[in-house]
Amino acid sequence: MAKYIGITGGIASGKSAVGDYLASLGYPVIDADLIAREVVEPGRETLAALREAFGPGILSPAGDLDRRALAAVIFKDDQKRAQLNQIMHPAIDRAMQKKMAAAQDQPLVFLMVPLLYETGFQKHCDEVWLVRVSRETQVRRLMARDDIDAGYADHKIKAQMTDEDRLAYGPQVINNDGDLDALHAQVDELLREVG
Repeated sequence: MAKYIGITGGIASGKSAVGDYLASLGYPVIDADLIAREVVEPGRETLAALREAFGPGILSPAGDLDRRALAAVIFKDDQKRAQLNQIMHPAIDRAMQKKMAAAQDQPLVFLMVPLLYETGFQKHCDEVWLVRVSRETQVRRLMARDDIDAGYADHKIKAQMTDEDRLAYGPQVINNDGDLDALHAQVDELLREVG
């Protein structure tokens, strides 16, 4: 029976770097962000529900989801973001559960879930690892990653749960203000602890 370890953290905190390292070590990593892309592929009912909720402007000319257009709509409106979550989270949850069941014979399975606490997904985890960075590092990485200005980066960060709120759940903490070697060393230590 697998031990399921959730990996979460704020936007641009370095969750993917942790997941990539775990995958390179041979561990199964189930990524909610990848699943979120799968459930909105053309022809899927989730994409149809998003178009119904937010209009045809969130689609590209080819009929794919235009993530930038959707982000522009939802990050400025708490009500619309909540509506997006009501559509996306059940679809993601169902797909995650299927992948978890398929991997249940593995000793350790890692679940990359950015909104783990917000969606209550921690109930599926035996342990949670929180990837943290300083606000300055987070803003800098987000600006570079998404090609946005500091104001928009700050707005995206403020739209999420704070690390202080996440810490209240008692996760294991990975500090990611250093380089990859420092990050990998912390992951190695946590892997030794979970045995």
